Amino acid sequence: MTPPEPPRDVKDRLIVALDVESLADASRLLDRLQGRVTRFKIGSQLFTAAGPAAVESVHKRGAEVFLDLKFHDIPNTVAAAARVAARMGVLMFNVHASGGRAMMTAAAEGAAAAAKELGVRRPIALAVTVLTSLDRAALSRELGVSSSVEGHVLHLAGMAAAAGHITTIGRLVGHDKEARTVVQGLRDRLKETSRRMAAAH
Repeated sequence: MTPPEPPRDVKDRLIVALDVESLADASRLLDRLQGRVTRFKIGSQLFTAAGPAAVESVHKRGAEVFLDLKFHDIPNTVAAAARVAARMGVLMFNVHASGGRAMMTAAAEGAAAAAKELGVRRPIALAVTVLTSLDRAALSRELGVSSSVEGHVLHLAGMAAAAGHITTIGRLVGHDKEARTVVQGLRDRLKETSRRMAAAH
């Protein structure tokens, strides 16, 4: 099955991050926002604490899940994780584009196969390009990447597009009108902007 269409209702365009320490904390936030927000992000912190129960907690309130675990491993392992994500019924999940084209293709194909097997929608697969915590100096000094941040983002985004059924997330996305985009939270972007401004002075 094909993934869902991009949301038209404004409230469906907002994804609230459940960046909390426990399922109880997440449940309180979900209850406060029930009916106002329809999509929530579950990241490494909550998923490590609560596992699939966190996804179930969102679903039982009639909302959808962006599973933000940034899979990055060998293709077979990532394909298996993508299949599980599809079986959990998440709306979206993501992988690190730096894992390579074969890994991203495996993720997309794994999710599609599981969705077809179960007769459910295929989740949207997103590729993280360059983390906002990395600037040009860190890319060069720590990762051995000689291009600019923007250049490396474009390189990874192109690789993601070539993998098939993958769109990009992060600083810059493709210009394809069919691409779905997810941008970072405003709080994090403001903190990052402030950090970079301070570093420039």
